[in-house]
Amino acid sequence: MSLFDDDDPPQTPYIPPVPQPQEILDVIDEVTGTQTITVTGSDGKKRRMIQKLPRTQEEEALYNEAGQLMERAIGEMKRLYDYDPSQLVHYAPFVDVLNALNNERSEDMAELTKFPDFNGYVQDFKDMQKSIIDEEYKRESNRLEESLAHKGLSDSTTGREERNLLTHHAATARQRAGVEAQSYGEQLKGADLANRTNAFNLTEATRQGRLSAAATEYDLQKDYATQLESQRDKALTHQSHLYSVAAGIRGADTNKAMATMAPNMALAEFGATNNNALNYYNADVNRITQQYGMELGAHKAKGPGFGQNLLHLGGMGIGAFLGGPMGMMAGGMAGKALGGQK
Repeated sequence: MSLFDDDDPPQTPYIPPVPQPQEILDVIDEVTGTQTITVTGSDGKKRRMIQKLPRTQEEEALYNEAGQLMERAIGEMKRLYDYDPSQLVHYAPFVDVLNALNNERSEDMAELTKFPDFNGYVQDFKDMQKSIIDEEYKRESNRLEESLAHKGLSDSTTGREERNLLTHHAATARQRAGVEAQSYGEQLKGADLANRTNAFNLTEATRQGRLSAAATEYDLQKDYATQLESQRDKALTHQSHLYSVAAGIRGADTNKAMATMAPNMALAEFGATNNNALNYYNADVNRITQQYGMELGAHKAKGPGFGQNLLHLGGMGIGAFLGGPMGMMAGGMAGKALGGQK
């Protein structure tokens, strides 16, 4: 210790280094079943990871059951979509029946317009009528001749008139027979057309029955397909609801994890811890600097000490002893030398 220590200014204080930041804490969020942790990768770098905690047995069982339900619902909906109820409606049989009936109807109508040749019947009727009229005429002519001969009028005017009248009646009868033969032919045509029309109508009624039966079967198939389609739509809706329920269960599990507060809590704790350490550091630095400032102020406020005065006086004496400027310089140097010893 030197005689002049009390006159030295306070030493510059030691300022500690800024504290290193604290590592972020791992946080477990048991409410959402997640945690945030620090991991070291294969490259040696640290990373933060948000990780889901293992589920409980009940949660795991429900999660797996929801997944199985979703798989079953998807498989069932695929099967239902691949199934087309309209395939059960057989259009071909109905079309075949319709075509067959139309062909039969066309053939029958063609036959209906083909009239038989009634000329032979008419001619036979004419010949028969002519034969009857001729026989009648011959018989009447013989009877007339016998009567005229019996009366002696064979060559008389009366006889000739009677013969002409009989011939006229015979000619008229032949004409009437010709007309009747034509009428008979028309009647035959009408009767034949009526018979064939009735037969066509009966056949057509049968065809309509077959068509009605085919149409009824076709309508029943369509009704059945419509019912199946309705049932399929209901089944699809049901499976879709099941899938939605299962997806909701799995979605709730994900949403629960997504609602984790672990990262925010870790960051909040990290910030609070480092802010507190920094605040403590700043307070300590402020305390040290304030203390140093107070000591420096106090040092500056003090007057010259005994050592300073002695050095001053010693320097003056040496200077006076040596005399002149050189003496003053020597005294000053001596004072500095003395003041610099510890």
